[in-house]
Amino acid sequence: MWFRNLGSGTFSAAQTIGASGASSVVVADINNDGRRDVLAMASSFTTLTPWINVSGGFVAGPVVSLSGSTGTNVVAADLNNDSKTDFVVGGRHYRGDGIGGFVYQAALPALLVRMVLADLDNDSSPDLATGGGGSSVLAVLRGDVLATTSFTSTSLNFSAGAPIADVALTQLNADAQRDLVVLQGNPGARFLVALPGICR
Repeated sequence: MWFRNLGSGTFSAAQTIGASGASSVVVADINNDGRRDVLAMASSFTTLTPWINVSGGFVAGPVVSLSGSTGTNVVAADLNNDSKTDFVVGGRHYRGDGIGGFVYQAALPALLVRMVLADLDNDSSPDLATGGGGSSVLAVLRGDVLATTSFTSTSLNFSAGAPIADVALTQLNADAQRDLVVLQGNPGARFLVALPGICR
């Protein structure tokens, strides 16, 4: 569902985008028409549906099978500099065709459970930071537009000191660099840990 911002601190009533049951969504223009579309991963984590933003609402695009994926969230960006939106979920990279469809491209060399996607080393290529799955390691795959996977084959690993539950991206210290924050620990005893500028 989406809530339209009325510009006065209030929002419209909820409007339905697609069928219920999504576990993770990401917003991106997947068909290069200037409108933001929605990628919705099913609660079973087995399929992803692109919802194409058209005048007056959303229509479903071709459903993508996520067979072999292990993640619980989806991230999207142009990963190979072809002006088409791609997405990553659960250790697998799917390449966009620029008109709303996606095909499996490659497996990635890290366990990707919770992820954020951003340029962390200022080279204009999106990098992937990931953690979770019971591990205390925050792994960063640097973007490489020439690689089949769109990322380097080895990751930079950083210890969070405890199993990672989630990863977030922000800018904490006014140095114009993107920082990472992880949620760590077991339910009922979780802590936030900042990892500033780790890729520089």
